[in-house]
Amino acid sequence: MCNVGLFNYKANGLAKSWQAFGAVLEFASEEVAAAYATAASASGLACTLSGDRAVRIGNNEAFGEVLRRHRVPVIATVAFGSLCEAISSQRAWMTGEHGEGLVLSIQKAGRSSAYKWKISREPQPAAVSELTELLEAFANGAGGKAVLIDQSIHEMIGNLHAVSTHVDSARAATKQKKEARQAAVDTEAVAQAIASALTKFDALEVTFEAEGKALNKLAERLCAEVLSDPDLATGDADEAAAREQVKVSVKRHVGQAFGAWQKSRHTPG
Repeated sequence: MCNVGLFNYKANGLAKSWQAFGAVLEFASEEVAAAYATAASASGLACTLSGDRAVRIGNNEAFGEVLRRHRVPVIATVAFGSLCEAISSQRAWMTGEHGEGLVLSIQKAGRSSAYKWKISREPQPAAVSELTELLEAFANGAGGKAVLIDQSIHEMIGNLHAVSTHVDSARAATKQKKEARQAAVDTEAVAQAIASALTKFDALEVTFEAEGKALNKLAERLCAEVLSDPDLATGDADEAAAREQVKVSVKRHVGQAFGAWQKSRHTPG
């Protein structure tokens, strides 16, 4: 089932749809299952025995024809001459984040296997680690063995590593928003502006004694004074973000000062 809010499934008309990319058939006996697998493979289906009485069928053009004949939604397939060719061809699709990944149906020696190739948004630390180690080994010659490996294999490992370490756009956007929230104005500049503003007021302890817990009004007056400081350079910072940062910093300063004042009043002297 394709989720509405993910990738470009909605734009491609796949949202909330069920799409087949394989099948598992169960038979009455192991002999019948083996006979079917042999006959189906001869007809072009990508089959392999799965357990004692089951046959797993991978997606390929022949499988798609059968399902379309019976009006069953099925993922369209693209055939490649080799795994290296498939990885190289689909690298841009994977790093373009057009879906959560691809299912690779591979036929070899009368058997069919299905592998999921996930984009970097899907956690895969073990794969990243192993691919990185392999690339480093190739770069160092792998004890003289790297030159014995076909160039297409070297390129395939590089492509797999590039896909697995691609900076996912969703994570990048989240990081940018977080960084933008962290500090619209230099924190040291805000601290200096607060210290300067405090020189224009009575000592906070005196204000606490006179006004008690009216901290919000005190913080508002101090915040206005800080924001009017000509030395507080906000640069290209968003005005609303800068005001919010100053407001939070001032409230924190006043709150901490009030806490220290209350503690000193209850400390035996």
